[in-house]
Amino acid sequence: MGRHTLRLAGLCLVGVMLTACDQMADIGKPAVDGPVVVTVNGTDLHESQLRAIYDGLPDEAKQLPYAFLRDQLVDVLVNRHLMSVEAEKAGYANNTELKQLVAQYHQDAMRDLWLQDEMERVMSPDRLRAIYDEQIAELQALGNTERHARHILVEEEEAAKDLIAQLDEGADFLALANEHSIDTASVDGDLGYFGKGMMVKPFEDAAFGLEVGSYTPEPVQSQFGWHVIIVEDEREQSMPSFAEMREDIARAEQGNTYRTVVDGLRATATIERPDSGVEESMLDPLPEPAE
Repeated sequence: MGRHTLRLAGLCLVGVMLTACDQMADIGKPAVDGPVVVTVNGTDLHESQLRAIYDGLPDEAKQLPYAFLRDQLVDVLVNRHLMSVEAEKAGYANNTELKQLVAQYHQDAMRDLWLQDEMERVMSPDRLRAIYDEQIAELQALGNTERHARHILVEEEEAAKDLIAQLDEGADFLALANEHSIDTASVDGDLGYFGKGMMVKPFEDAAFGLEVGSYTPEPVQSQFGWHVIIVEDEREQSMPSFAEMREDIARAEQGNTYRTVVDGLRATATIERPDSGVEESMLDPLPEPAE
């Protein structure tokens, strides 16, 4: 299939999406500002209304730039305006279902704006920076070195002891890892570089207690099984910058703020749930997760 065919298929898909836009409910009206893009029966329609339609398109459609779709979006805006005028003429401004939808939209939008302001109030730049400084201090307290290790993970202690015996006799660690390790996520048993606090405690203690180039003389047990560990290198650990961590810190703090706000509101609210009439014994147990 040639590039022109693919492009044509993409344009057809966008056309279908734009046609569907004509039929979509649009409860909330965007702010009306910016230059006039079209005048319909004396009513000016503005750039902001056009941009709102583009922003509401599926991600697949927005792979094409706004300027490329602009003319088609103007047609969608005109169609929507004409249908809205007809709906108003038909008396739908007093439609009960419409009033319910508008009321629900108003409540949802008001809640979201309030919550957004609460988030921004708590998540000031100074607050995010303070969290970063605290986390960096904790990392530095653990030590500035990180180690590069490999491991072989098995289910039984005797199997791990047998692997150590083979290493003592000169067996190749990578070959044993590929043949015996049940950790299929690590190629050649390679765990890369890690600092303190990144691995489970028994594993970390063993890895940082070894000389570089040596392996554990005894199997190390964790909740995952029995490990044979070899340390291949050690280096100074570079601390991530504030810019590198800012997004993760903000995301975590957002979740904490949301939980704090909701927990505080629920703690001071009177919440009464009517009896559902469903006995617990009547409820089906949750299915076991698929392996």
